[in-house]
Formats: sequence, structure tokens, C-alpha cells
Amino acid sequence: MTNGYSHKNQNGRGNDFEKAPIYDFNRLQNGYTDEKGDIKEQFMLGDAERLAAYIAGDKRLDRYGNTHYSGIKSSQLRNFYGEVKALQSKMGKKGEEFHKVYPFVLMLKSKAAYKESQNNIPESFKNFIDINVELIKNANKDGKGFEAFNNFALFFEVVIGFFKGATK
Repeated sequence: MTNGYSHKNQNGRGNDFEKAPIYDFNRLQNGYTDEKGDIKEQFMLGDAERLAAYIAGDKRLDRYGNTHYSGIKSSQLRNFYGEVKALQSKMGKKGEEFHKVYPFVLMLKSKAAYKESQNNIPESFKNFIDINVELIKNANKDGKGFEAFNNFALFFEVVIGFFKGATK
């Protein structure tokens, strides 16, 4: 994370840290696709990498030189992603069962709120889930909920790919 700030404590040892970059969730307001329905490149490249660094959190070095991150743990990230993929598999290849799974998609928001209240996930990740559930909900009003969910799942997968690099 080269855009962060490095700090040392007063005795000049340990507690070095770099601030995670900020991710502007307003970039998601218009969804992941362009007017033709194709995924916008910006999400598959720069946005996914920046979001991965944002949810990883600030990088800190302890007095032994071990690296720690203040954001989401990879196990929690994988748990949420696993749930998204499980929901996706229940929808059918063409979304024929989307209407049955849709309430569970909406429930992702409450699960994220609960995990955040238990300090298991950071607010940054809860915001990611909240905004995407809202995108899916709004798209569903136009009969495009299945497509919006699949775009979210694809973007989430790309974020996971960049997450490991963000936490090195």
C-alpha cells in the first residue's frame, strides 16, 4: 500500500503503519454495467484493487516486525463470499429461482450488520454489502435483480483476488 502514511511511535520503534486508501462507494450508485449491459472495466481493474486495500484496513507493524491489518480478516471475507456463491448456485443458470432466493440476498445486509456489531467485520465491509444489496433491490424493481446479483458476485470475486495482494 504505497499511498499510505508511515508513522513511528515516540521512541522510534514499532507501531509503524500505513493508512488504507479510501474507497468512494458513490462509484457504485449506477451499478456495474454500462448502457449496453456490459461490466464496466473500471470495476474489474482499479476499483476492485482499491476496494480490497480499503477493506483490508490500515497496515501496522508490531514491535517484532509482524504485519497486521485493521480491516476484515480473510476468513470473514471468504465466509461472506461463500454465502454469495451458495445463493448464486440456488438461483439457477438463468435466474429461474431468483425470486425464491431474493429474501436471502436481502438478508445479507442484516448479517453484515450483526457481524459488524460483534466486531467481526469492519464498517467498510458492511458498507460494501449494504450498497450492493441496495443495488440489487433497485434493479429487482426493473426485473433485473438476477443480473445485478451476478454482477455483484463477479465484482466480489475480483475483490477477493486482489485482497491477498493487499494484505502482504
